[in-house]
Amino acid sequence: MHQKDLFLALVSIVYGFSLIARTLQQNVLQTYNISCLTVEHFMGTGNVTNANSPNDKTAKTVDLYTPISLTFNSDKTILYVANYNAHNVIGYNFTQDKTFLVAGTGTGGYSGDGGLAIDAKLAEPLNLYFEKHTGMLYFGNSGNIPYRIINMNSGIISSGPRATRSVSAGPTGEEWIADSFKIYYMALSGYVSNFAGTGGYGWGGEGIDRLSQQFFNINIIWVDYDAVIYDQYDVYVATQRRIFRISNITGKTYTIIGTGSPKLVLL
Repeated sequence: MHQKDLFLALVSIVYGFSLIARTLQQNVLQTYNISCLTVEHFMGTGNVTNANSPNDKTAKTVDLYTPISLTFNSDKTILYVANYNAHNVIGYNFTQDKTFLVAGTGTGGYSGDGGLAIDAKLAEPLNLYFEKHTGMLYFGNSGNIPYRIINMNSGIISSGPRATRSVSAGPTGEEWIADSFKIYYMALSGYVSNFAGTGGYGWGGEGIDRLSQQFFNINIIWVDYDAVIYDQYDVYVATQRRIFRISNITGKTYTIIGTGSPKLVLL
């Protein structure tokens, strides 16, 4: 993964030759054409009144309410948007130019496991991650609430075993779960082990072992799998002051963006 592509993936999302990102206005998405350097309005009215009624709207007529995270399905025909303050996740079909509700009743809370995601209560959803091999959509929540998992084939929602802002997953269902200072790995058996971080607050150094590294408030983790060789992957970690790459081959951590100064701040 190229460093530029990684940075864009963590703070926004790339579609073709355009970057889709939310604006400082918070409730509108814009596209930034990377080759022509042009900016266009892409999604959202700027209003929030009907953010809980996204069905059958076009990109420009749907209301968004703090669209804090974006991700695609496997073939990039569907864009998923987490509306933080509307307590829902919506989808957008590029071919039909239609939006639809994926999860959330619009009332903040925690309910619905085992049922349809559209009937579940969510609590300020964060950091969407779509696992293309399993068809599962993962996201964290604000507060002390377990992360949620939606089977996009059935529409059924469930919960993970612990609270987190960010979770990522592999092609056979293994998961990486972040708290503020550590990353955990959960095997298919359910066994959880420490994957990276000492639990200390700061930075442990460049090129050191992942278990010896320190992180300054982990916000997003992202697993980048090789399409063929599943055990060859990198884990990217966005903190408030750096973006790290963790190599599964060497077990080492490397800074790819940021100097450690507070100027790099990611949601």
